Amino acid sequence: MMRLQAVVAREVGASQAAVVTMGSIHAGTKENIIPDEAELQLSIRSVDPVVRDRVLAAVRRIVRAEAVASGAPKKPEFTSLGAFPVTVNDADATAATIDGPRRALGEEAVLVLPQPINGSEDFGLCGTALGAPSVLGRTGAARGGTHLAR
Repeated sequence: MMRLQAVVAREVGASQAAVVTMGSIHAGTKENIIPDEAELQLSIRSVDPVVRDRVLAAVRRIVRAEAVASGAPKKPEFTSLGAFPVTVNDADATAATIDGPRRALGEEAVLVLPQPINGSEDFGLCGTALGAPSVLGRTGAARGGTHLAR
């Protein structure tokens, strides 16, 4: 598992973004019985599909190599539980969305955060599935009344 945590550092360039999260491990039923199988669930996020493919290939390579090194009787199986496209706000829809708050609060009070942001939400499916411009935004406040929009 430690090798999987090193995938991003060793396989992804410094100017690129990716995250590998080991979210769930299930193996065995008792502390003194070696299990026949184990299940590891990962979350892999990136903003670039090429980087995602590179990270997935590295994870598969490492898991297979560890199984061979450990003398596992079966080859590892890989199943995708879901993948979501990167959320990229449509520029025109973003401008229209923040126009009202900027007029009401002032130009300096509404910020547009740089994109892409490597979150883990499925909102990217909305624009893709509907074929329509979409905007994912956040609203917040800070002392002095600063409002943030994305």
